Amino acid sequence: MAKKSSEGPTKSQAIRDYLKASPGAMPKEVVAALKAQGYDVTSTHVSVVKGGLAGAKKQRKSKINKSQAIRDYLAENPDATAKEIQPALAKKGIVVDAQTINSQKWRMGKNQSSAPKQKPVRPAVQSSSEPISKFRAVAAASTGLSAQDLMDAKAFVDQVGSISDALAALETLEKLQ
Repeated sequence: MAKKSSEGPTKSQAIRDYLKASPGAMPKEVVAALKAQGYDVTSTHVSVVKGGLAGAKKQRKSKINKSQAIRDYLAENPDATAKEIQPALAKKGIVVDAQTINSQKWRMGKNQSSAPKQKPVRPAVQSSSEPISKFRAVAAASTGLSAQDLMDAKAFVDQVGSISDALAALETLEKLQ
């Protein structure tokens, strides 16, 4: 860290003063010039100080935001494709790739259909009596329960919330009897 000496400006201030007099100076040039003045600075220190100067900050702030340029173009031309946007922005000096353009279009909702997607509807239970009668026969033969008994059990499970909750309720009922 630069220490302030009692005889003159700090190292950082000496670097700022030199860069103010010679704004285009490279770090090695600044190190050599300040060494001649009695300051022992490194090129890294010069780069850090140079990066913190107001002129350097303004250069960074003036950098074009490519994503914003794409959004602006799409606001004016909502149906433009990536192949149309790329050369239009290149004329303005903004070089972007198709992937960036498509990403911005997607974020803006330009590639999504206007109708919201709906979940598929479950098919209704067959109204034919043939499968149900087979089901009744199998259910009655294997468990002694009719199809109506199973439908009532399903209604109970739906009312309680889950099969495990239904079983817990039945175990509690059995304890009460």
